[in-house]
Amino acid sequence: MSPVPDNRTALSVALFGSGLVVLVAVQAPALIPALSLGLAAWAALYLYLRL
Repeated sequence: MSPVPDNRTALSVALFGSGLVVLVAVQAPALIPALSLGLAAWAALYLYLRL
């Protein structure tokens, strides 16, 4: 089992992910629906695995 990440790690990963999404949204706006669907699938899997 891996150690629990601290708050800085979670914050930096969230910031990096947000920046990446903004970059993709600016460069290729047609991918926004696909990104939304991918985020919804990831969130559902995350919640399922947390149970």
